[in-house]
Amino acid sequence: MECNFFFFREDGNASVIGPGIDLTAYSTGLTDITIPRLQPMTFSKGIGLDPGTIGAISTTVRRINSVLFEVRIVAPLLNNVRTVNQRMLAFTPIFRFTVDIQTWNIWLSRWQEKYIASDLPKAVPQEIAADYAEGVRCLNAEAFRACVVMFRRSLESAATERGGTGNNLLSALQSLVERRIISTANHALATGVRMFGNYGAHPSTDQLSSVSRDDAELVLQVTRQLLKKMFEN
Repeated sequence: MECNFFFFREDGNASVIGPGIDLTAYSTGLTDITIPRLQPMTFSKGIGLDPGTIGAISTTVRRINSVLFEVRIVAPLLNNVRTVNQRMLAFTPIFRFTVDIQTWNIWLSRWQEKYIASDLPKAVPQEIAADYAEGVRCLNAEAFRACVVMFRRSLESAATERGGTGNNLLSALQSLVERRIISTANHALATGVRMFGNYGAHPSTDQLSSVSRDDAELVLQVTRQLLKKMFEN
């Protein structure tokens, strides 16, 4: 059997989540040439909840306050077994369920805590990884300004660790471009985040007067990508 997961965008179009899951393993073949031997249901592949898919679902659920999921199972079914009319049919039940924004945020928090916070190269220094993980926890707690502060701190420390120089984060990252530690595209990505701009240490200049969840999640994704690039070797 195979199971596929979908979510519906606000325009009603279905988007697949992940590569699908093989629910049945036949390790010993067939019992009498025609009938598969029953085996325990197993998950041979994980659901592809990559950051892009997560972002697309989050966009939908925040615009319409809920998101519709669909599970489609494709199962082979033998009809008229051991007769001249034996045929293999496809049985395809479909299940739909709706998730509201509160439930989705809980799911998202658990996913971020388990996967994103642990998805850094082993070469990332412990203190930098700890700042990053604390940023994830702040995001899950909806402390969005604190989240940005911790992600900026982790990037500033990472840039210093890799020999970056300059009087602010973007200039330090530019020096890493010149040393070919990160690419021009990576620097351009950081430049597009307003909270990474020319910010100061005081409330009137820290660029944190208004930080939304979308802002915080963007900072998370950019920080994650830059840290992975800085310490990938």
